[in-house]
Amino acid sequence: MLAAIKTRHNVPIVTDIHEPAQAAAAAEVADVLQIPAFLSRQTDLIVAAARTGRVVNIKKGQFLAPDDIRHAVAKVVDAGNSRVIVTERGTSFGYHNLVVDMRALPMMRQRGIPVVFDVTHSLQLPGGGDGVTSGQAEYIEPLASAGVAAGVDGVFLEVHDDPARAKSDAQNALRLDLLEPLLRRLLAIDAIVKQAEAGKPAVRGVRLMADRTLARKVLETEAAAILALVSRLDERFDRAVDLLLQCRGRVILTGMGKSGIICQKIAATLASTGTPAFFLHPAEAMHGDLGVIQGDDVVVALSYSGETDEILNLIETIRRLGARLIAITGVTRSALAQAADVALDCGVAEEACPLNLVPTASTTAALAMGDALAMTLLKAKGFRQEDFASLHPGGKLGKRLMRVDALMHAGKQCPIVQAGTGMRDVIYEMSSKGLGHDVRRRRRRRAARHHHRRRPAASHGERRRHPTPDRRRRHDARTGVDSTGHARGRGAQHHGTAQDHVDRRRRRRSAARGRRRARARPVAHGAVLRHVKPIEPIEPEPFSSPRRRRSS
Repeated sequence: MLAAIKTRHNVPIVTDIHEPAQAAAAAEVADVLQIPAFLSRQTDLIVAAARTGRVVNIKKGQFLAPDDIRHAVAKVVDAGNSRVIVTERGTSFGYHNLVVDMRALPMMRQRGIPVVFDVTHSLQLPGGGDGVTSGQAEYIEPLASAGVAAGVDGVFLEVHDDPARAKSDAQNALRLDLLEPLLRRLLAIDAIVKQAEAGKPAVRGVRLMADRTLARKVLETEAAAILALVSRLDERFDRAVDLLLQCRGRVILTGMGKSGIICQKIAATLASTGTPAFFLHPAEAMHGDLGVIQGDDVVVALSYSGETDEILNLIETIRRLGARLIAITGVTRSALAQAADVALDCGVAEEACPLNLVPTASTTAALAMGDALAMTLLKAKGFRQEDFASLHPGGKLGKRLMRVDALMHAGKQCPIVQAGTGMRDVIYEMSSKGLGHDVRRRRRRRAARHHHRRRPAASHGERRRHPTPDRRRRHDARTGVDSTGHARGRGAQHHGTAQDHVDRRRRRRSAARGRRRARARPVAHGAVLRHVKPIEPIEPEPFSSPRRRRSS
């Protein structure tokens, strides 16, 4: 009967189950399996419903505190199903009465679980009607309005065209002609609530507090979505890793919209860790790009609903070519999941968006699953730090992993000249190699072998700043004092005290030690540095005009 109703009216089906054996059969038709309030602590029933992969709606028992429902939710998640909803339907208050504690609604929503408010069952008077359940339908509108104002994610209403003739809950059912006006009222209230959550109140402090509260909820929701994946790493994940590890072709990722962007990032991660991968746009694939798929490739398709038309259109070609298909989806019973060789479940309880519309938690979970695949492959292939450096030479990370030999200049890249090379050729060699210095090389013959020693670098400016030996001798002959301050020649005068002479000797010895260390210091290509004597700079002749020459 439920299957006929679903086919005829094309609507989702919600139904109760009361025994574990009913779960599999009901899941063939129903979109949501509902756990009755009196059975909300029945572990085997909850686990059986969770293992079907359908959405599980747990009605909070009238005897449970708001915080106690987390245990029932944990049973669903531990069974590998994060698609769970909690429904508030009132709390027992003495005999024949139920009350709704509005604090319970935000308490349960703080755990990142969608909360539905069952308005009509909350107005029951259990056993208050002479052996049958009575109710107070006149309070449906104010109670529903209060629940929506408290921020619930949905409302549950029992509706009948003639409640007096209803076979169940006649005293607390809503008359059908009152449904549309009530829904309009609830939608208006919900719009005000959403606007207040996303708006900017006039008081700055309130606005900042509201923004931080929403931001905190977003992070908690996405973190919960990732943590829920841990319990789903089963043999399906192992098969997916094995398919990627045994792939002899390339890994092709495809997805539409936000899922496509996530696919691009996963493909980049795989490519940089030694697995050839790239992104294929499914719409472009249907217009000729399908030619990139080969029989030895593995296609990874990402679609949260598993019913994206552009993705489903590729399945026939993938099967015909013999490529393997891995699906990353939020609905394990979708068309994509059924057609794939391996389907990985990335379903989330809710999106982090306040409207529960924008892909946020679902895309985060899919990205985390892609990273888990890439890192597992990295270890299985024995990918090393040196391999990553060879694939990532650019950027700050590439520089940190770069080897010294990649930075050295060797061979013809170095500006090297012979000892007798003219200054013009020296400057040309220095400029052509772009290193700002050159190396003077001199050959020495020792024991019938040639030993090549390269002199240290001398920059272009140093050759013009330092005086040459000839220039120093001219200075000494003119002043009678050498460059160290010592008197020279027969008629030289004594300069300075005895302590001055001691200080000069210390400076000379220190300079000599520095030159010896410089000669012993090796360079990159194994030569020994030698001190380069400064070269006399090229000085132009003084300019004299013809007029002054005639006057002289």
